[in-house]
Amino acid sequence: MPLRDLQSTGKYAVQASRYRERHGVSGAKSDGADAHMLTDMVRTDSHQLWAVAGDSADAEGIKVLARTHKTLIWERTRHIQRLRHQLREYFPAALEAFEDLAAADTVELLAKAPDPAGPRS
Repeated sequence: MPLRDLQSTGKYAVQASRYRERHGVSGAKSDGADAHMLTDMVRTDSHQLWAVAGDSADAEGIKVLARTHKTLIWERTRHIQRLRHQLREYFPAALEAFEDLAAADTVELLAKAPDPAGPRS
């Protein structure tokens, strides 16, 4: 059974750390050693492994929602950092004037400000 199929079959080992303790000399962890240990465990002790129930549709939905939420937070942070960088270069007084660059009032006011590349009146 290929290692990538361990999770899909529900036979991936929760007890991998116990197996490592039982068969490892130092107990040290490394990716290569862990891959070898997992394949050995499935090959030799598969009769002792228990099946793990897959996630329900609700759990999968929550995982997707949480992942999307995390991504949106990262995107928001990235945009705020880019805004802070641009303000530092073109409008440094705004950094002192606005405490929270993500606040709705701040964003609305900055949207009405003139573009630094545009014509000046």
